[in-house]
Amino acid sequence: MTYALDTNCLVRWLLFDVADQAQRVEDVLNNSQNKLHVADATVIEISWVLSKVYEFDNIDVARFIRKVITHSNISCNAAFIGRVLTDYELSPKVSFADVYLAHSAARQDAKLLSFDKTLAKKLSKIVEAP
Repeated sequence: MTYALDTNCLVRWLLFDVADQAQRVEDVLNNSQNKLHVADATVIEISWVLSKVYEFDNIDVARFIRKVITHSNISCNAAFIGRVLTDYELSPKVSFADVYLAHSAARQDAKLLSFDKTLAKKLSKIVEAP
């Protein structure tokens, strides 16, 4: 079967905080007959939930996201998200979504215009203030 995994399923699996739900997701993930996809938007949402709701820092959020993008049964934009994670880990006061947007702009040979001074300072090669 082919499935796109949503944020709630993946957060349950990552945190194993609702054991029965986490186990059901684990079973889907470990079934090699399943084709599984995680959208970039889901990864962005996971980062928000883990940082804002569960109050994990950037290093821990990145560790959780890497668990998702490196899972052998999950297809996703792993190479791009990995590059985003590298800058995200080094920038504790910026959000994953902002770093993702900056890298998305750079993929289009553009700079992200942002009033976020911290983001512009940390990623000055790909972000600037208007």
